[in-house]
Amino acid sequence: MYKPGDLVDYFRKPGSKDTSGWHGPVRVVSNQPESGQVILRMNGRDLPSRLQDVRHTLYATSTFYNGPETAITTIVQAISSLPSGKIEVFGFVPSPSGPMVLSAASKLQPRTLLALDFVIKHCLMLASVTCVRIGHGVKRFPNMSGTAHSTLFWWFDHDAANLMVFDSEFVGLDSASIVGERYPRAFMLQAVLANDASANCITDSTQDIAKHSLDNDYDPTEQLSDRQTTTEADSIHDRLSTIAEEGSDTSSFHTFLAAHFSDCQPADEVHLLDAWVALLLEEAANQAPDLPAECPQPAQVYLAPGVECLPEPIEEHIHYLTAGVPASLYGQPNATDDNNNPCVEFYFTRDMAKCVLDDSNMSVDEVVVMQVLLAGVKQAVIKRLTDVLTPTELKQNFKEVQAAILEELRIWVKYNCFERTPRAGARNILDSRYVAKWKFVDGKRIIRMRMAMRGFKDWDADSINSYAGTASRASQKVLSSEVACHPDWVMISIDINKAFLQGMTYKEIHELTGEAERTVHFTLPPGSAAVLRLIPGYEDFDERSEVLRCIKPGTGTKDAPRAFSLKLASVTQSPACRMVPTTMDREFEVRHDDGRLVAMQVKHVDDVKMGGETAIVHDIIAKLEVVFGKLAYHKQEFTNCGVHHVQHADGSVEMDQDEYVKALIPIQHESLIGASPEAELGPELTAKFWSLLGALAYALMTQHWLAVYVISLQRVTHKPLIIHVRRLNALIRVVQKTPAHILFRAMNCQRQVEAHSDSGFSKEQEKGYGIRGANIMRKGVERCSGDVVYHLVESQCQSHKHVTRSTFSAETLAAVAAADSLIPVGLTFHEIVHGPCSPSQARRLREEGGYAFNSVLTVDAMSLFAAVAAHTVKVPSEKNLAGHLFWLRELLDRQVINTLQWCDTRDMTADCHTKGSIDRAAILSLMKGIFKFEHETKKYPT
Repeated sequence: MYKPGDLVDYFRKPGSKDTSGWHGPVRVVSNQPESGQVILRMNGRDLPSRLQDVRHTLYATSTFYNGPETAITTIVQAISSLPSGKIEVFGFVPSPSGPMVLSAASKLQPRTLLALDFVIKHCLMLASVTCVRIGHGVKRFPNMSGTAHSTLFWWFDHDAANLMVFDSEFVGLDSASIVGERYPRAFMLQAVLANDASANCITDSTQDIAKHSLDNDYDPTEQLSDRQTTTEADSIHDRLSTIAEEGSDTSSFHTFLAAHFSDCQPADEVHLLDAWVALLLEEAANQAPDLPAECPQPAQVYLAPGVECLPEPIEEHIHYLTAGVPASLYGQPNATDDNNNPCVEFYFTRDMAKCVLDDSNMSVDEVVVMQVLLAGVKQAVIKRLTDVLTPTELKQNFKEVQAAILEELRIWVKYNCFERTPRAGARNILDSRYVAKWKFVDGKRIIRMRMAMRGFKDWDADSINSYAGTASRASQKVLSSEVACHPDWVMISIDINKAFLQGMTYKEIHELTGEAERTVHFTLPPGSAAVLRLIPGYEDFDERSEVLRCIKPGTGTKDAPRAFSLKLASVTQSPACRMVPTTMDREFEVRHDDGRLVAMQVKHVDDVKMGGETAIVHDIIAKLEVVFGKLAYHKQEFTNCGVHHVQHADGSVEMDQDEYVKALIPIQHESLIGASPEAELGPELTAKFWSLLGALAYALMTQHWLAVYVISLQRVTHKPLIIHVRRLNALIRVVQKTPAHILFRAMNCQRQVEAHSDSGFSKEQEKGYGIRGANIMRKGVERCSGDVVYHLVESQCQSHKHVTRSTFSAETLAAVAAADSLIPVGLTFHEIVHGPCSPSQARRLREEGGYAFNSVLTVDAMSLFAAVAAHTVKVPSEKNLAGHLFWLRELLDRQVINTLQWCDTRDMTADCHTKGSIDRAAILSLMKGIFKFEHETKKYPT
């Protein structure tokens, strides 16, 4: 459909319904119908567009005027006629007496003035432009009083299509530094904007000039008769330019309107004025006066390599010394969360906040901060921009800011994250920005400049494989359980510093996976190239012709976690470490020496929890340090993935979330006072309810007794009421008052795993609702007392995914789900004993049984037990359940699951996951390892 070189228009959603969203024309670079994209050349960059957002350019013949010249050519001719280094000013300039007056060049050359006005408004789309300065080979543009900032445009005669732009908060500019060494050959145009929005604009001057010239009574020399209207900015050599010739006879604007648009409305006249101004381009003269210029100190802007661009050398530790902070902390992570836990922070601007959490109630001055604790927990919080450096602070602390930028770039270079490459031919170029923050280090404020690439602009973000596996919560607990079964084992938590900057390179990922090698380039924030040139290897870096290519995914890119995960796996699974992933969880790795289990570990991106024989564990850590540098690790007591672990002297392992639970804050809001329980929440309270409920749900890692209440509240998140907020607050207070712990007692394993399954059914007004719960536990004998104890390795509480019409169907579906969870747990325990299985071995175990651990499925529904245990499986009245019953019976006959057991409801530990009104004593005792059947049980096979 589209061929390279075709001219097309592209669509972008307009800001209002009255505006067309079509833009163009632009050239087609390549057509990619297989991915639904067309690559277009826009603003000097190759950017993708969807096929449905592209159309061939529609051409229309225009006979508006037939002169050979246009506004652009008029401006180019005016600049070409100037001597090199001379400046002309068009528009309003300050007079010695104070008020702004029209420049002499504007009066002498109305044609150029009108052309500039047309280009400023319709091509460059700039507003509130007071005046425009033009020239070629200009070394410096002088400052002007009463102006705010400026935008400089330049191009070269041999490459006129390549327009370059520099936006500055200054009017006085060192254009030689900005343009570079080729500035003598550059054509320049500077648009100057005023401080006051009500100040005179260049448009005002064009209307005045046009009125006089088209009424045939305008003589430029009359405006020059009074020397008080001429300022020093009109001429550099104190002489008047040649007076322009009178234009040809032309009707006035009002005559133009009467002849062609007699019925137009007053509001439309401003638009018709633009058309009339375009006609004037054939009527005006073109001459060039001289302009004086006093050279102020230039702004700190771009300088070519080899040109001194910094006011003085950067003192790389000055931001530490100024704040009184030890320089030994240079380049170290120093952010902390509200509980003073060390973390790394990633900032998401307001327009990207929705990628992390619900941003509907965020204000403009807020950002989202992803805090990654060095212990492993990641949490997103909304922060107000109170500690961000203001523009004034950036200027006042210029030296410290430059030193902080240098420190940040040194960190990226240290970890070999990028390399320089020519800009020509580079694709997928992202930009980057700094987040300038005040940070507290050793109680002192210090400036940090964090650079992040804008990964959301990545062309390939939606198509790349960014999956980075993390160990399941069941695997985390199985490891703790196994440590409690080995008296000579030690448990350790490892954190890898700057993990995302130490991941695999794109080339290594390509060689390992066979995927196409990723190409990601990026540019530094404005002004940073001068600092980068202070680092060895980048002394002559030129950002005009070079960009930086990512060697490995860096902070802000979507595939950074996966790159590190692959790098870590390549080390742990190497012949040196000899760890092997298990079948059901690739982030759960085990090691057997001579058929004997000696170590195991679970990985959660850059947080590793390891258990094993002391010598083996330390040997693995040494191998990791060869690749990742010195590691921080903690023995026997640590926090991993938000869960506090303690390995007691007797070998038992205890887990809790006490500190996390204490940090939860109940919702307090004035609208809750005296409100009706059935009243709906407003947007603000709804957002608080979602946030707090999600935080409480994370506590279910250890607070299993709470699950049914959390599930109940999650069912009403679409339309929460006041009563639900009050219930949530009550849960928070209860769990903070009596937080529960999980205790894995030191025991000798009996190689038996049991699953308790229960379900609840409620016939609601419109449909039946079913909820299921399950506890999966490992059985053993306590080493010190000889009593039977259990390790609770998994707890489940979920709504039924299938329709339930009765208690029997709910119990049946719950038992099927529990059996489905019991099988992979049994496979994992089998691999712990005998080592990881091949796919064919795992399939054979699933079909024929023979797991190393016996498995027991326990239910409290006698009707279900009787139907499955009958000589011939009894087909229920709900025929669709028959297949589930046959499947359970087949598992038992093939000894994939060894025993089906019925117990009294009073002994069912999973009962707490389906009913909120019963006592929690049974589940709390099981969490401490204590459980036994107090009433009769029945088993099949007997």
